[in-house]
Amino acid sequence: MATQPSNSDVQQRNDLRDERLTSWDSYQIVSEHSIRVYFWSSDLKCAGSRAAVAEDATTVRISLFTGTLPDAPIACPADAVQVSLLLTTHDPIGTRSVVSG
Repeated sequence: MATQPSNSDVQQRNDLRDERLTSWDSYQIVSEHSIRVYFWSSDLKCAGSRAAVAEDATTVRISLFTGTLPDAPIACPADAVQVSLLLTTHDPIGTRSVVSG
């Protein structure tokens, strides 16, 4: 069964400048292999994000990175918006802990 994106989901980017580790606020288990993490972002014309998922037998560790888009305007608004990323795990989430990495 395919997992549908939500209106708050953003696309992961691999071309960020000035990338930094960022904390996420909460998560939702969407399906056996899908987790949605929620976090605050700067204006989406200026900022992007990506996540790295590491799994072991007891834990799903999600590291969230944010940074500046390569084509961002010089002047970016200071507005914040809550967004999410829909992530896929290799193995079923099951009873494993989901933690920030």
